[in-house]
Amino acid sequence: MPRVAIKLLNLAWLVIVFIGLPAATHAQIANWNIGPASTSKMLISGGLALGALANFFMAVTRKKPKDRVLWWEWMAIFTALLIVQYGYVNGYLNFNWLKHALQWIQSKL
Repeated sequence: MPRVAIKLLNLAWLVIVFIGLPAATHAQIANWNIGPASTSKMLISGGLALGALANFFMAVTRKKPKDRVLWWEWMAIFTALLIVQYGYVNGYLNFNWLKHALQWIQSKL
């Protein structure tokens, strides 16, 4: 499989997981959210895990070393995103420092 196709396939999956799934599970009526956030979080976790497993399977079954390395890299990316998402959902990570930094930059502009 060409390397560009591998990259496009994985990028498309990331777009589906981070944009498509939350949009599909989001339900809103008159500024009132009725879609459960837990469903979106579970689908994102499942999508990232599925992406990591698919990349692992492809890395194990490929014969070309360059393609195999690329599949391993994408598996590592999906696994890292899954770990970050898990930490954020369970409260181990927060991005308050980023919020404060952006507000500081905005006040200087």
